[in-house]
Amino acid sequence: MRDQAILRTLSELDRWKRRQEELRAELEKVERQVVYYEALAKDMKREVRPARLGDLLRTMWKL
Repeated sequence: MRDQAILRTLSELDRWKRRQEELRAELEKVERQVVYYEALAKDMKREVRPARLGDLLRTMWKL
């Protein structure tokens, strides 16, 4: 009886260790996605930033 309990416990431990590894892999994926979207948002903000007065005047002069 005690041997069965030990085997079940070891099996459960292995299952939780596998789950832990799966979660670590998922967390790495999420962290990569966060970094990607932070960089994307930064790039988009840079593109949309208000024009400087000099740039605005040059653009209007060309029209």
